[in-house]
Amino acid sequence: MTLVENPKMLEGADIVNIQRLLTSIIRSDRHVMSTKGARGPLTILIEKGFLLKIFYRLEDILKEKRTQFT
Repeated sequence: MTLVENPKMLEGADIVNIQRLLTSIIRSDRHVMSTKGARGPLTILIEKGFLLKIFYRLEDILKEKRTQFT
């Protein structure tokens, strides 16, 4: 099961997993967007709010890191 299929898994994702996920999304989007008029994965994930969840998780990771060093 992937992070996209199960957004709850995103809650425990670390920075490396998120980096891999974003790289995969962008690469697949470039491939699809080469087809004229196609809606790519990035557009779909934005519409579903999943990309926003990724940014919220990144914010949580940043807060965790700041707490570790204060």
